[in-house]
Amino acid sequence: MRPYILILLAITSQMAQAQNTDWAIGNTYRSESNALYWKNKLPYEGYWQQDVYYKISASLDDSAEVISGTETLKYYNNSPNILKEAYFHLYQNAVQPGSLVDELYNENKTPHTFGRYEKQGLGTQILSATVNGESVIPSIHFTVMKLPLNQPLQPGDSVEFSFTFKTYFDRGSIRRRMKVYDHHGFKHFNGVHWYPRICVYDRKFSWETAQHMEHEFYGDYGAYDVELKLPTQYINEATGVLLNPNETYPGDLRGKLDISNFRERLPNDQPQLIAPKDGKYKTWRYHADNVHDFAWTADPTYRIGEVVWNGIHCIALAQEQNAWKWQPSATFVANVISTYSKDFGMYEYPKMVAADAADGMEYPMLTLDGGEYPGHQGLIAHEVGHNWFFGMIGSNETYRASLDEGFTQFLTAWSMKKLTGQNQRPSEIEYNTNYFGYLRDAIDGIDPTLNTHSDDFNNAIGHGGGYGHVYYKTATMLYNLEYVLGDSIFKKAMQDYVKQWKICHPYAEDFRNSIIMSANTDLNWFFDQWMETSKYVDYGIKKVKKLKSGEYDIQIKRKGDMIMPLDLRIYLKDGSKFDMTIPVSNYAKPGSIHPTQPWLGWGFLNPEYDLKIKLNADIKNVQIDPSGRLADIYMPDNLWKRKFRLNFDKGVEIARYHRGGYKYFWRPDLWYSYADGLRAGVKFSGNYAARKHIFNAYLWYNSGLLSGLESLENSGKITTFQMESNRYKPSFSYHFDYQNYLRKNGEIKLRSSAIAGSLINQAGWEKDAGKGRWITYLKQMNSGYYYKPYSQLFGEYNYQTPFSYLPTQQFWSNMSNISFNLKYKRNYRAMHSNGFWELGGRTTTPWSETVYGYVQFTWNQSRNVGKTNFRSRYFLQAGQGKNPAAESMLYAAGANPEEIWDNKYVRDLGMMNINSNGYLANGYGSFPIAMGGGLNLRGFTGYQIPHKNGDSIYLFYRGNSGTALNVEWEFSNLFSFVPKVKMLKCQVYAFGDVGCITYPSGSRLLQSGLLADAGLGFILNISHWQNLIPKKQRPVLTGEKPLIIRADFPLFVNAVQSGESNLAFRWLLAIGAAF
Repeated sequence: MRPYILILLAITSQMAQAQNTDWAIGNTYRSESNALYWKNKLPYEGYWQQDVYYKISASLDDSAEVISGTETLKYYNNSPNILKEAYFHLYQNAVQPGSLVDELYNENKTPHTFGRYEKQGLGTQILSATVNGESVIPSIHFTVMKLPLNQPLQPGDSVEFSFTFKTYFDRGSIRRRMKVYDHHGFKHFNGVHWYPRICVYDRKFSWETAQHMEHEFYGDYGAYDVELKLPTQYINEATGVLLNPNETYPGDLRGKLDISNFRERLPNDQPQLIAPKDGKYKTWRYHADNVHDFAWTADPTYRIGEVVWNGIHCIALAQEQNAWKWQPSATFVANVISTYSKDFGMYEYPKMVAADAADGMEYPMLTLDGGEYPGHQGLIAHEVGHNWFFGMIGSNETYRASLDEGFTQFLTAWSMKKLTGQNQRPSEIEYNTNYFGYLRDAIDGIDPTLNTHSDDFNNAIGHGGGYGHVYYKTATMLYNLEYVLGDSIFKKAMQDYVKQWKICHPYAEDFRNSIIMSANTDLNWFFDQWMETSKYVDYGIKKVKKLKSGEYDIQIKRKGDMIMPLDLRIYLKDGSKFDMTIPVSNYAKPGSIHPTQPWLGWGFLNPEYDLKIKLNADIKNVQIDPSGRLADIYMPDNLWKRKFRLNFDKGVEIARYHRGGYKYFWRPDLWYSYADGLRAGVKFSGNYAARKHIFNAYLWYNSGLLSGLESLENSGKITTFQMESNRYKPSFSYHFDYQNYLRKNGEIKLRSSAIAGSLINQAGWEKDAGKGRWITYLKQMNSGYYYKPYSQLFGEYNYQTPFSYLPTQQFWSNMSNISFNLKYKRNYRAMHSNGFWELGGRTTTPWSETVYGYVQFTWNQSRNVGKTNFRSRYFLQAGQGKNPAAESMLYAAGANPEEIWDNKYVRDLGMMNINSNGYLANGYGSFPIAMGGGLNLRGFTGYQIPHKNGDSIYLFYRGNSGTALNVEWEFSNLFSFVPKVKMLKCQVYAFGDVGCITYPSGSRLLQSGLLADAGLGFILNISHWQNLIPKKQRPVLTGEKPLIIRADFPLFVNAVQSGESNLAFRWLLAIGAAF
């Protein structure tokens, strides 16, 4: 007979006799009739764990949002040790000024606010404490309370603790699982981690006293008797069996609350009160056995769905406004319970609740969920699964979260596959739920070691810093364990583990030992790799060759540092298939064919394996791991021959998809250049998982149609002689770029382009280092290889007279410009601001015809000030050179030609505005399209800076050294009442720029003096281009970058030429933000 059935019989007997003064059932956990009590089912000889029995009476003040209570705990010392003190968790003390959580948020520069109680240090407040009836003074350090024992607690003895306490709900910004929130005029309460809970004393830690850091929990198994006094309007569910349903659901109240009454959506989604709000209290009494925690949830709008499977009550609690979308949820809970029970081990509790509680958290017999059916199926499957791994298998998740979160993540995909009938492999459910999260980081080499403390993943908050891999990497490990053992042996091993450790406390080594003993084979090589290292799987088919003997030689290479057996599928030309496994040990997977010898080796030892095999027909193809379970970080070479498939490029952002082969795409490409006219061409691209061998290749035909230069010649704005000197140009332009991520070793970047009169080649390498990133590259630039840049139609560039010509950002030198570049960039986030700083330099190589160099420093910062945003940029460049390249010089007003060349809008369209004399206009409002960069003194765009040297005045606009401070104060949010327009985002700001620029000319040092401007600016950000396409044809254009059009009005400029006013209407049009 199931143990909880015996308990229910005891409860029924007690209910028949109980009076309000003696309602508790008592400690039924330590009963000989409890088959789940650890002493009745030792996981191994000599094992022990402590026992607890809690009796709690508490009352909720929903106005003050405080729960007050008394607690009595009977604690049994089953250890071989004498205990002289005891420790308790006060979880709600985690969030208060000065706590470790507060310090962690400060270290992560994450702004946070405290609620009214949190500010006062009120989480769980201990009003009194006794040990065996004697008062004691507790010592409290945030979430851990220490109590002295008046007498040492001997092995086999027990002690009784009593407390009166208050626990405060609050509404600060730091996530607390115990929470209160308002909705539709009602209050909702999740009562979790709300009472003093004794720390676990176990065989690994002695007292486990880690401060609570928002992650996981650990508790002793036992029995709970809990009574909750709640205002009468609240509907409540909790851990355990409700002892007084006739009192909590008097008359026909339960029938009125049934979810079947709410199949239709409510008008205005406004729920109504059903249980009366009369200012009185109702008492809810529960008894729970074989549990290590007690939680509850209460809401006046809860509506109840319930089905029974195998005697287990499966309950869905939905807020009334959502009840119409929760109709099938109770049945889904039952299906999940059935699936896990049949496949991994029977569910041992009398009920399971899935509550509509704006959360995603698990407690014994109770899960706090959200969303609506069918979207919340995965969430419910996950949280219900926790009642196996965390609930019935009580691992220390405070120490190793992987043993519950990762196992439950594995269960989630397991149940979703079965319940949706998607049992094929490779499985998209398995991939999306688990493999993607792991492979995304493993391919970059940033997946952490699983044997890491749950709070020690790079000091991050939430699921950051690699903590997410306690879910994804652990689940992927379990799939790969199934792959190694075979389905039947794996399933039995997992069932044996659950059976052995039900209602006990296993650690990682216990899981390993259980699986090894069940499978009856050495698996330490497997667990060592997956749990103790960040090694990775990468195998490839190197060659398939038919030998003269008629045998085939299949050569396989191990490119990663993790060893794994390989399932091979050999496709034969007669249409048949031949499956076999190459083992790495003496283990023989059931049902598999194995070669004579396993593949023994690791690291540089035997990295290749030759499989010689004689077959009845010729080989058509060979595939590694047809099931898709092997966590190989590079799968294109897992298939010997892949069909080439060219997909149409819909402009979708390249996907981090790791299954299958290399992806190729194509699309036509049409663009306009002022010099070349219409360009018609094609784009080819390819990548694997947006990480390996990413390339984009464009080839255009320069038609000359609608060319701006041709029209200038025809109109007489430039001479035929000037055009003839630039007549020769090829019919084609091209651009190619390539990027490849090297696991843990940065990434390679290459590019080559011949566009707009310039030939550019670049080869570089980038790598994260510390909190920043190193960027280094060689760059070659040549101009005029087929025609001179547009501005040279009107004169040659002479580096010795930089002030001789009009201020155009289109000048290019006619010499080769070959440089070595190195810089370090670091992003940062402060408490209320964020930004980056960058330090770098450039020097030309011996092969460069231009000779120059510089050191640059940039510091950008953004800070929110109320509803406004303050942005700043500080820039400094110190340069030198005997013949610097015009395209790479420092420009006062914005980007230099080299930077402009990377922006197709400014590069190809920016020269369209040429005045009647054939020269660039130099007045405000008539200068070509601008672009941010350089000193960003935007008030001097298209303007020659006057410099007085004795009686002479020089005009110049670029140099090799300078410094500037640019500031913007954006106040767009002050106009939040303005209706939003789809695809468009408008920003309004005031700006100011100040700086100076110098240029050495012979023995002279030309210096601008202090330059300043100020004005107003507007940005129009056009994004989400996919909205231009009907929904039925999406996804398309999701990879298209936003187009930022900027209009700045520098109304004030401090340095002007004779006859101009410092304060005047001026404007410029630009592409991209200024900084």
